[in-house]
Amino acid sequence: MINVASEWITGWAISRGARKPVAEPWGWRIEVEGIGRYVVTDLQRLKKLLPTVAEQGAWLKLFVSPEEAAPYLTQGWERTDPGFMMTVDLNRAEPRCPAGYEIEVTTSGAVTFVRILTAGGEQAARGQMGCTGETVVVDKVLTEEAHQRRGLGTVVMRTLQNLAIDQGGSVGVLGGTVEGRALYERLGWRVVSPLTSFQYGVAQP
Repeated sequence: MINVASEWITGWAISRGARKPVAEPWGWRIEVEGIGRYVVTDLQRLKKLLPTVAEQGAWLKLFVSPEEAAPYLTQGWERTDPGFMMTVDLNRAEPRCPAGYEIEVTTSGAVTFVRILTAGGEQAARGQMGCTGETVVVDKVLTEEAHQRRGLGTVVMRTLQNLAIDQGGSVGVLGGTVEGRALYERLGWRVVSPLTSFQYGVAQP
């Protein structure tokens, strides 16, 4: 799990345009858009970490179930939607774009962006990935509500997968949501652990 976590946080930082994650005894610390993310692989060290975090909106991410994490949390941390750490061995697959849509690919440094556009140029779906070498981290996959149930998510994922292989990638890693898990599993991704998130000082509705 440590290796998957390390690859994920490294590629995720690249995807989000953040500085390189800082290794800590409990895991890694990263800052994205001015907000701290604390990626923890050692639950026993949470008791020392949590009293040092006071910034509103800070994120805590752990590779255990919410039930396992709950006893370690202090006041002010609110659980967010559950997630899953997923991986796949990359293989080529033909992305069949439905009629009326086209695939747009752009790159910025080590980040590759895929968008599915309508004939009028409207964004229908998107996704991106950060490359760390043989491992690529897929991030921000989304199909707009008006264009769902047309296979566009599959097109995005297969396009990213093929591009990753072109760039020397052999393994994919992502943090999936409950909604995204079904799509990823249909495409061969497998769950390797929970990915539980908490946010500090932000009350949930």
